[in-house]
Amino acid sequence: MQELYDISGLSRQGYHKACKRLGLDIDMAQRLKEMVVAVRKEYPRISIRKIHKMLKLEGTVGINGFERMMSRQGMTLSSTRSKIKTTHRGSFAYANLVNGLKLSDINQLWVSDITYY
Repeated sequence: MQELYDISGLSRQGYHKACKRLGLDIDMAQRLKEMVVAVRKEYPRISIRKIHKMLKLEGTVGINGFERMMSRQGMTLSSTRSKIKTTHRGSFAYANLVNGLKLSDINQLWVSDITYY
């Protein structure tokens, strides 16, 4: 094992500290996921940022790290598309009055569109 420490450039203490930290991170991520699931039962469409603020995790884990952690665990919400339709074609459409018109000078034809009104 000493050869592995020498090759990687890590000390024995550094290696075991990293392993311990990784284990703690996994436990913390699991506990945070359980807390998020509990909040989502009451508020199904609440964002991860609002959950972070609601649980008062400021000193424990940062907002960006919390978002990454929850994203990796599949706890983020999928965005919903807006179903608002801004233009509606009615049952009647006006005929094209310009079709076949021969223009020979300026200001003989003005065209506009007011469908957004």
